[in-house]
Amino acid sequence: MHIFYETAGTCGAFFCAYVSLINGKAYAAIITPPCYFFAAIAWWFLELPVPVQVVEPILTVASGIRVFFITLKTSISGFFTSYYEGGLIVLLDPRFQWLFFGYTIPLVMHRYIENGVASVYAKLVLHESAYASFIVGGSNFGELCGALFVFMNLRLLKTPLPCVRWDALVLNLTWLYYNAVNQDTVSTSNNPYVNAGNVAGLMALIMFFISSGWAAGDVQMAAYIQSAMPTLPASTNTVTPNPLASVMCFLYTSYIVIYAIISPLIGFWLDGYTTRSLEAGANKSKILEEQQQDYFYWIAGVFFSLVSILIFANTFTPKNSWKLNPDRPAD
Repeated sequence: MHIFYETAGTCGAFFCAYVSLINGKAYAAIITPPCYFFAAIAWWFLELPVPVQVVEPILTVASGIRVFFITLKTSISGFFTSYYEGGLIVLLDPRFQWLFFGYTIPLVMHRYIENGVASVYAKLVLHESAYASFIVGGSNFGELCGALFVFMNLRLLKTPLPCVRWDALVLNLTWLYYNAVNQDTVSTSNNPYVNAGNVAGLMALIMFFISSGWAAGDVQMAAYIQSAMPTLPASTNTVTPNPLASVMCFLYTSYIVIYAIISPLIGFWLDGYTTRSLEAGANKSKILEEQQQDYFYWIAGVFFSLVSILIFANTFTPKNSWKLNPDRPAD
C-alpha cells in the first residue's frame, strides 16, 4: 500500500510542478477532479459483507440527538484513552521506549523537510514556489524506492534498526541546502546552463537519498510494531482492547502535535526577517540575505544534525542492537 501511495504522490508532485510552471499555480489542482472521478468508479464496485439483520427500534428526533451525543462522547473519550494507553506502553515498557525517537521524530523531520525546508528554498532562493512540488516529487520517488527495497529484500534486514540508522545519517544531507543558497548559483546571467530548474532538480536528487532511507525505515517500523504488539502480556493492556491501535495512536498523534508546534514557531522566526526587511529601506536586500543564511544554517543544518545524532544514538538503546544488522527483532 505504501508503494501505491508513493507512486501516486510522485506522479502528482511532478504533475503539479509542471502545471504550475506552465499555466500558473491556480491550475495545480486540475488533476484532482478526474482522479476523484476514477476513484469513485473503482469504489462503486466494492462490496461490503452483508450485515446481520437487526431489528432496531424507531428513533425519535430527541432519541436520535441523544445517540449522537453519546457517540460523540464515546469517540472523544476513546481517543484520549487510546492515546494515554499507548503512551504508557511506549514510555514505560523498555522494549518499546525507542519507538518514539525511532518513528515519531523521523516522521516529524521528514514532513518538515518537504513542507518547510523545500518550500522555503523554492520561495526564497529559487524565487518560484512551484519548484517546491518538483523537489517534493524527488522526495516521494525516494520513498517509493525505499519501500520497494524493503519489499524486495524482506529477509535481508530482520529489524528496522539498520534503515533507521541510515535515515539518521542521510538527514545530514540537508546541509547541502545551506551550501546552495548563493543567489549566483541560480542566475542565468552568469551561466546559461545553471538555472533555477537545474538547481531544483539537484535538490530533488538530494531529497531522493534522504527520503529513500526514511521510507525503508518507516515501512519496517510499522511492520515491527504490528508484529511486536501481540506479544504484550494481558496485564499491560489495562484499558483498550487493542494495544496496536493505542501505540500507533500515541506515536502518530505525537507527530501531529510536535509538527504543529515547531512549524509555526520556525515560521514566526522566519517572518521576523521579512518584517524587518520591509522596515529597513535601503538595507532590505542585506536582511533578506541574512534571512536565507540563518534559516538554512540553523534549521536545515544545525537543527537537523542534532536531531540525527539523537535518532542514531536511540537505535542502540534496545537490547541486542549493537550489531550492524541484528539477527532478531529488538526486544
